[in-house]
Amino acid sequence: DGKSACVLSRLFPSVTITTIDLRDDDPIFANSYGRDNHELRQRFLIDRNKNLAKGGNNINFIQDNSLFLTTREIGLFDLIWLDGAHGYPVASCDITNSIRLLSMQGI
Repeated sequence: DGKSACVLSRLFPSVTITTIDLRDDDPIFANSYGRDNHELRQRFLIDRNKNLAKGGNNINFIQDNSLFLTTREIGLFDLIWLDGAHGYPVASCDITNSIRLLSMQGI
């Protein structure tokens, strides 16, 4: 919902915070966490967008399925925090992608 990105961007205003979430029109997005209800999904989107806007100009929001990161070059990162899908195989793929996208000094 953008809260973590907002907090991180305020704590570290001189760095770029990249946050990734499914596209709004992705069926997986619409059918997760009770968002199959149109009103709840719209409320979530409004809240997420407000949280991201409160964070500042150092937030880079990418809307994509994290599984597609295997084919995208989005740079290397010094810190990667995973908080997406918590089941297999998505979590395993996210961990593998994170290792590939981690800078040499990264955590």
